[in-house]
Amino acid sequence: LARHAEAQTKCVEEARRVLGEFPEIPDINSGTDLPYCNAVLNESLRMYPPVANLVRNLSKPMHVEIDGRQVEIPMNTRVFISLYWIGRYEKNFTRANEFLPERWVSQQNDGTWAPRTFNAPHEKSKDDGDGVPAADINNLFTFSGGGRSCVGERFARREGPAVLGFFLRSFKAELH
Repeated sequence: LARHAEAQTKCVEEARRVLGEFPEIPDINSGTDLPYCNAVLNESLRMYPPVANLVRNLSKPMHVEIDGRQVEIPMNTRVFISLYWIGRYEKNFTRANEFLPERWVSQQNDGTWAPRTFNAPHEKSKDDGDGVPAADINNLFTFSGGGRSCVGERFARREGPAVLGFFLRSFKAELH
């Protein structure tokens, strides 16, 4: 956030509006009332995943398309998955190398923020006039997915925005 002062200001405004000015500790449900803080966390996790790579052994053969042709990857093959690359791949995220929390939220008429809706892949994604199409949450693999996904994902998604908002009410991130 120190590199993105505008995003930090928006988080502070939202946190002070929702959580108040005084340093009361927010409860676990406060995070659901902080969509812009959540968007900042999603964007941070997309660009800087805490676990940059995963390795999995295929339990069954997998069919993928590579350069326009179908390829079968055999069972028991060790597969390397770069979460860092997935988050910065232009086909997954428009303007993938830019920090754009607005890909996850849109500003309402009253100045508050609301989660954006991603259209199905075959539909044109709405950009709310800011030039940033809505992101597909299914392309955010920070917590992995399926049977081996992170057991703490639900907790992190609920508590993370509240913790961010709690600290930003009183502190400012700066680079020196």
